[in-house]
Amino acid sequence: MMKKKDETLALVSVLLAAAAWVLQFHIFASVPAVICGHMARKKIKNDPEKFGGDGMAKAGVIIGWINIVIIMLGIVAWVLVIVAGCVMAMLGA
Repeated sequence: MMKKKDETLALVSVLLAAAAWVLQFHIFASVPAVICGHMARKKIKNDPEKFGGDGMAKAGVIIGWINIVIIMLGIVAWVLVIVAGCVMAMLGA
């Protein structure tokens, strides 16, 4: 029986997601991690006898989406701080 080869995109996805998480390159690595993970999962689903690595691809997608949510929450918090500062300045506080 031939050993399944891990899909390269699955490895790329999990490495990009980990880099985004550890090195704080959120926006630059999270979106490609999600894209590569979805592409890998599709390839693995289409040819499961040839390719493995679905767990890595799934982890890359999940961590990538968590990073994207963190980015969005940070942007919302930043905007709220700016708006609050403008309101305080207008009120003369």
